[in-house]
Amino acid sequence: MKRFAGDDRHSSEVFRVFSVELQFSPKPAETPTMQVDERGLIFRSLIEVGEEAYKAALIRVSESSLDRRRLVKRQQLGPGAEAQDTFDQLKSMEYDPAWWELAFTTDDRLAGLVMPTQLPSAATIGYIGVAPEMRGKGYGEVLLVRGTATLLKSGAPLVRGDTDVDNRPMAKVFRSVGYRQFATRREFKVSLAT
Repeated sequence: MKRFAGDDRHSSEVFRVFSVELQFSPKPAETPTMQVDERGLIFRSLIEVGEEAYKAALIRVSESSLDRRRLVKRQQLGPGAEAQDTFDQLKSMEYDPAWWELAFTTDDRLAGLVMPTQLPSAATIGYIGVAPEMRGKGYGEVLLVRGTATLLKSGAPLVRGDTDVDNRPMAKVFRSVGYRQFATRREFKVSLAT
């Protein structure tokens, strides 16, 4: 018998909520006009910086993440292995290395990164992150608009993104640039008793 956490029936299998994510897509009327001041950021692609610099940036932007899945992976694997896992997972999707960009301030400090990807069903903002000391400065909006524009220029008819339900700042970023929430996805895990 399968049951969900909180169910009082006896069983050796219990499904527990592992992750709850809010899913977003740009409002169709807003997509062509989506613009934001780039705040003086300088962008360098994966081609320009190389994989090692990109993975180092992934480690940096995932610090103090509000994403439950990322936190669990980071605890289990360590920061370097978690960054490698994220990098490899996103590389397994369709993408162009020129799409993946690191953003730097004019004094060459990492502000954040964006990793747009293409899935069979839709284009997606595969990963977006802002360095902890740069949060709250509007860089998330810049990165999201830039990633969305990249995917639209590539011919993607539909762009999607998601964020952990606890990552309220990222949900606010999606909404502030014209994305709308269209779904909530729950991921369950089962613990099997032996």
